[in-house]
Amino acid sequence: MTLEAKIFGDEDPVHAIVALLDEDPAETLFVEASVGVVAGFRLADGRGVVVKVHQPHVSAAYLKSMHTVQCALADAGFPVPRPLGGPWPIARGYATVDELLDRGERRDGHAASVRRAMARALARLIELAPDVDGIDGGILERTAAVWPRPHSPIFDFEATRRGTEWIDEYAERSRSRPVGRLVVGHGDWSVKHFRFAGDEITAIYDWDSLIRTDEPRIVGQAAATHPATWYTPTTVLATPDEARAFVAEYEDARGRSFTPEERARLAAAATYNVAYGARCESCGDPTATSFAEGSQRDTLARYGEEYLRL
Repeated sequence: MTLEAKIFGDEDPVHAIVALLDEDPAETLFVEASVGVVAGFRLADGRGVVVKVHQPHVSAAYLKSMHTVQCALADAGFPVPRPLGGPWPIARGYATVDELLDRGERRDGHAASVRRAMARALARLIELAPDVDGIDGGILERTAAVWPRPHSPIFDFEATRRGTEWIDEYAERSRSRPVGRLVVGHGDWSVKHFRFAGDEITAIYDWDSLIRTDEPRIVGQAAATHPATWYTPTTVLATPDEARAFVAEYEDARGRSFTPEERARLAAAATYNVAYGARCESCGDPTATSFAEGSQRDTLARYGEEYLRL
């Protein structure tokens, strides 16, 4: 089942989304589907708006809390789109509307200056974000099972268990308990959600990735996945050296180093995220034993042990 079908059934997504707006848009700028279905529009008066329709399991309470955090960040001058409306019921989920914030360009997350800017911005986000009710642990929170519900219905972990046991083993080895302070942060701190003017961050997206969890987990996830993007051809995941550099730059912005216990939790979170990406990738060919260079399974096979010692 596609994400669009899961949310909209047989209804046309763009038609349903346009029906939410107060006026017919003058131009449809983009339509994308990943964790949710997102559409950007230019209105007749020149304003740009972005509508995101969330999956059925995402609650209105969570989305209201998300907007509270976004507004606080926008008021503080953080490069976040300002919420304009919602959540409103639509099809099988809820829709939210933000201003279109599209100044700047896409960059390569493997560039040292980009990585440094992202690490510093994450520290700033965690400093600024209010601790509001309704922000839960996020889609990758550990459960009794090794894996959570995949973030998209296109990934079927149950049907692809044979041949992926080695990935499951890494996930099991990297499960860990929260350590350190609880904070509100971004659970998909990847360059695909960023725009830049030079090395200045001008826009950060995907705020339904907000999670409330321990700081080492958020930083570990970001250290592993900060180069991820589908807008430019690149290796999706960081090397261990890049991940360590991200952590060092975050610590510098934070003003103190992680404790050994926090560092172990951070390494586990990074490894788990690498394994999760590899497990999603494996749904296409679960019994494969060789992987394309730079793929997520290749990264796990090459660097899994080193990630565990991050």
